Amino acid sequence: MMVQDDKRARSRFFRFAGVVLSFALTWTAAGASALAGSLEVKVVHATRSGVGVDAELGELARDLKKLNFTSFKVLERSRLQVKRGTTSRFKLPNGLWMEIAPQEMSDEGVWRLQISSQKIKFKSVVAIDAGGTVAVGGPAYKGGALILALTRTRGANKAP
Repeated sequence: MMVQDDKRARSRFFRFAGVVLSFALTWTAAGASALAGSLEVKVVHATRSGVGVDAELGELARDLKKLNFTSFKVLERSRLQVKRGTTSRFKLPNGLWMEIAPQEMSDEGVWRLQISSQKIKFKSVVAIDAGGTVAVGGPAYKGGALILALTRTRGANKAP
């Protein structure tokens, strides 16, 4: 009699565990597909020769002025569609390719993005909120450096 009760209890436990696991997998898959939207990428040339900050850098200008450069000029801008499980690529003015791969989205809606370039062995992970901008220092370029300013479109959490 005791053995039969143990078998029933184990059977109920495994059915319950299966339901919980199934729910968890469904929830994780739903969260993963929700990380999709667009990023605006601005490639900024920072130098020590010259003075001034492009007006289109907006509020980011205040933070850029804290760097050891005196001039910030936007060289290129593009919009990338990003989705978890995919990698978006764009070419820098110096010919290097950069890749952006969404990693995850927090419960608060913050994206984690991996930014990398194989040629210069660069890899960084950044977090960005809806409507937020993050600047990432890049490679040397024409007497200065390139800076990538990534701005996430507001409300970009839904699968396309």
